[in-house]
Amino acid sequence: MCHPRLLIRMSTQEQKKQAWLTSLRLLAASPKSRGQIMTKLEDKGYPEEVVRETLDMLERRNFLNDKKFAAELAQKFRVAKPSGRKKIAFELKAHGVPPEVCEEILSGWDDVEESQRAQGLACVKWAQTAKLPKAKRWKKVYDFLVRRGFEFQLARDVLDDLAGEQDD
Repeated sequence: MCHPRLLIRMSTQEQKKQAWLTSLRLLAASPKSRGQIMTKLEDKGYPEEVVRETLDMLERRNFLNDKKFAAELAQKFRVAKPSGRKKIAFELKAHGVPPEVCEEILSGWDDVEESQRAQGLACVKWAQTAKLPKAKRWKKVYDFLVRRGFEFQLARDVLDDLAGEQDD
């Protein structure tokens, strides 16, 4: 770990080496996007040119791939922690994924599959809130789905179906 004042005294070649090692350490801890690595290196005081060259080298050697990173992160929010498109888009952006990559990842998704994810989450939450009055229960589950990034109308439709089934 280099102190910014030490970076000033280093040669450009030594700065590149240190930026490379820092990047590898960051990537060893967990996958990162180009934007995240760039921010970390800039925060540590590396010159813009050194940061750019380091990022380019990481991409050339396949240590850094925003599309792969975004696809894996999106899959995590589809399966491990079921969420809607809005939340997934927010998380991708927060992790430094470029907007065009976000758009590419989310554009091929199926509305039916998202509806099924919302339905599954709503059923679980509906069962957990069984002791509440119906209106309060509906509101809690609706708010939960919206916080998870599902569209307002989708959450409403899923809950209307679920509440309607319970009335029968």
